[in-house]
Amino acid sequence: MAVKPRTQQQRRDATRSTVLENACALFGTRGYQATSLEEIAEISGTTIRPIYHYYSSKKNLFQAVTERMETQLFEALQQVQSGQNGAESLADYWEAFMQFGRDPAFRQIVLVDAPVILGRERWAHSPVVRQAIEVLVSLLPHLQPETRLLIARMAVAALTEAAMSLSEPGHVGKEKAFDEISTIIRAGLMQFGG
Repeated sequence: MAVKPRTQQQRRDATRSTVLENACALFGTRGYQATSLEEIAEISGTTIRPIYHYYSSKKNLFQAVTERMETQLFEALQQVQSGQNGAESLADYWEAFMQFGRDPAFRQIVLVDAPVILGRERWAHSPVVRQAIEVLVSLLPHLQPETRLLIARMAVAALTEAAMSLSEPGHVGKEKAFDEISTIIRAGLMQFGG
């Protein structure tokens, strides 16, 4: 049985997907500034022209990469949401977030470069942050709405800062420190909800 040749649209979709994958890899390992569209095109087996056709600029390609990573985190948090409730669920949110926070590519793209290239406000209004704030606010029903929101925003900022600290060079024991901090936070969250 002969294999049907791919359509023009299938070839375009494959090229676009390959470019996005390779852009994720390069932006994640080298950062936005040290990555060129020419390099992305070369490892994608294409020219720079299709990249401009699909994304129109390096910044737009980077935004697509960032959104892809944020979507993966959002989906992981949604899986937690479909599980337990209460403090155990909150501890599971922490663990899900920190799995991404331990990924050097995620840290580089979403936490280091995206706020500079795409703006800090973008992260603050992302689906991931909105979901985290909703969960945190729901755990504090006895406080005034303004207080709940402030505490939730502070917690999200602390989580982001914690993940960012993993990307700082020169901290030999930081991975172990994060494991220890995660254990303490998980225990504290369980006690808070208990």
